[in-house]
Amino acid sequence: MTAPAGALAGVRVLELARTLAGPFAGHVLADLGADVLKVEQPGSGDESRRFTPPTYAGDSCYFQAVNRNKRSIALDLKDPEDREVLYRLVRDADVVTESFRTGVTERLGVDYATLAAINPRLIYLSVSGYGREGSRATWPAYDIVMQAETGLMSMTGTEAGEVVKIGPSIADISTGLYSSVGLLTALFHRERTGEGQYLDVAMFDAQFGIMNNWALSVLGTGEAPKPMGVGNPALAPYQTIATADGDYMLGCGNDGHWLRFCTAMGLDDLSADPRFATNDDRVAHRTALIDAIEERTRRIPRDELDAVLKATGVPGSPVNDLQEVLDDPFAAERGLLQPLTGREDVKAVKFPVTFGGTPVMEYRPAPALGADDPEWRDR
Repeated sequence: MTAPAGALAGVRVLELARTLAGPFAGHVLADLGADVLKVEQPGSGDESRRFTPPTYAGDSCYFQAVNRNKRSIALDLKDPEDREVLYRLVRDADVVTESFRTGVTERLGVDYATLAAINPRLIYLSVSGYGREGSRATWPAYDIVMQAETGLMSMTGTEAGEVVKIGPSIADISTGLYSSVGLLTALFHRERTGEGQYLDVAMFDAQFGIMNNWALSVLGTGEAPKPMGVGNPALAPYQTIATADGDYMLGCGNDGHWLRFCTAMGLDDLSADPRFATNDDRVAHRTALIDAIEERTRRIPRDELDAVLKATGVPGSPVNDLQEVLDDPFAAERGLLQPLTGREDVKAVKFPVTFGGTPVMEYRPAPALGADDPEWRDR
């Protein structure tokens, strides 16, 4: 079987990384056409194969989501013969990814120094919680732990102070995204120079990559942000508001939005109120502002409110659940769900970049454990 065509056709990746963060980076490369071979423990494989419930089409949703378009070979890296198989594969590989506990790759003989000696052009990605050096290098980490430790969870919750985790595995996913950017950059650098390199991506660092404005706010104010509920402390009205039949997210990001909102809703008294003249004024009088807005919006259905705001160019949306989103005709218009190759009744979420010249050509199902042993073991 040949690799799917795409911008990275011909790039070979050996994925020793497991669960979500590292495999997410491999998922990006696989969708872009790289030939990604998962190296899994015989008998058990990637732990995310067992992250159930829920399941979809008989498999773990976690595993299916980030391992499509990949292959699988089962190798026991503690076994010298299986390790030699890996070394043979490394000779022709472009990228190796791993997410073992710190020190494990050295004990197994699959660390960067060992593999780079076999293939000096190799790009080696190491994904961990806190980086491979330093005082926390050996600490274990999971997404939910990282959300708590980096301060992300402290600002996510109700205004009453109850903190909650973000629904998606944001620490894992952001780490995977930054890792994929790093790998693509390293591949570009190697194309120009012929040099491979080692990449160290820590979940701890990746969280600050996505919270950078809030980190700067702490430096600027000397105060840590508190749970924000459904709003934003820097903008108003920029939060959910009540309607007759559910919550609606209103996003007045500037004074123009605010004035158009007031005109569309017949709230000229609010636009003329000096307490609400500028964004700073509205933030300072947020409670009175939202009370005045909701006195009007509680009397109309959210779809009616949405139609009015869309017609006047004010950002906003009903607070939809995910089933509503997938059932919406716009999801089909955007091709949000793509059929798996050979399994038209089973869908995958499309790669979110539309390429004019190098599109994602194929969505193959995530591989069964060791499914590609016969093809790859004897290479």
